[in-house]
Formats: sequence, structure tokens, C-alpha cells
Amino acid sequence: EYRRQRQMCIRDRFATKSDINNLVNLGSHCAALDFSAYYDQFPYDPAVSKYLCFKKGEKFYQQNRLCMGQRQGCDIAQTTTLFLLDFPGRRCKALAYIDNVIFVGSKEDVIHDTEIFIKRCAAANVTVNETAELNRLGIENFVSTSTEWCGISLDFTQKTVKLIEKSIKKVKLSWDNRVNWTYRQLAAHIGLLSVSYTHLRAHETDS
Repeated sequence: EYRRQRQMCIRDRFATKSDINNLVNLGSHCAALDFSAYYDQFPYDPAVSKYLCFKKGEKFYQQNRLCMGQRQGCDIAQTTTLFLLDFPGRRCKALAYIDNVIFVGSKEDVIHDTEIFIKRCAAANVTVNETAELNRLGIENFVSTSTEWCGISLDFTQKTVKLIEKSIKKVKLSWDNRVNWTYRQLAAHIGLLSVSYTHLRAHETDS
């Protein structure tokens, strides 16, 4: 059953580096959004939870939420995000990387799609981090001509794609063998490197 479900999930591929690099050529404006503690927003049905247990000491514990370390966790989260993005009349190019979403197009189209997407998320009880900012500014003032998305700086006016400074510092730190990494820090940096390594040469050339 798991293999069958995974085959359904992996059709919904993740945004690639080339996808992200090409975004600046697809429109003049964008809206970048991300979800709050996304994996925690997936409750397990009690009938499923009883099969997902771990032991600590002499006690057994049932998982009641989607686990970040669970093998199919990314597939489930990505497929859910793409389902939320799949609505009739969408006008923009939209990319998703698990809990990160970006719309790219004309200002009018980005406003249109972002408004519908926020409503779909609310109906599905998915919490978007930028909700308070959207309510304060209004969607028309939230969309912009530049943004930072998945550690990459995108400028839709200058048509440039660069690593953000924070990502560059993290990559340089990853090469420092004097650092005593925790497992979580090591996993985060490996993930960053996998996303950003193709941008390093461009950054060094520009600087």
C-alpha cells in the first residue's frame, strides 16, 4: 500500500534549481508564502496513529502528527501543497517546495492567485505565516518585484538570481571542520547545500 501511495506522490515533483532560476523570466511581480510548522498541521487518524509508535525506555508512544523524519513525510506535504495550488483559473506560474510557495506573473495576476490560495488554505485549516502581514498591508501591497525564496534572492526587475547572504554564510560555515555539529544542524546545512550549490559560482563571479 505504501509503494502504491508513494508512486502517486512522486508524480508531484519538487521545484528544481532550474525552475527557481527561471522564475525571474516569467513575470514582473511575485508573492512568496510559507506555512507555519507545516508537518504539525497533519494530524493522524487514531486508526493510523496506533501503527506509528516508538519506544523510549519502557514506554511506547504513538505519533499523532506527521513526523519530519518519516520517510513519506515530504511526499505527503508536497502533494498537499500542490493540491492547494491546483485551482481553476490560476493565472500565474506557481512553484512549491514543501511548505514554501511562490506565485510569479503580472501584479494583477499575482494578486488574483494569492487571494484564492489564501482562501483555500484557510478552508483546509492550513496556517500561512504571512497571514497577519497580508491582513495588515492588503494583498495589493504585499506582492513585490523582488523576494527571498528558499535561500535565494530573486529580483524580477533586474532579472537576477543570487544566494542570500545568510545562505552564503551557512555554506562557508559548512566547510569549517572545526564546528561541532548537532544532527539537526548538519541536516539543515546538507539541505542548504543541495539547494544552493549551483549558485555559488555565479555569486563568486558577481562579487
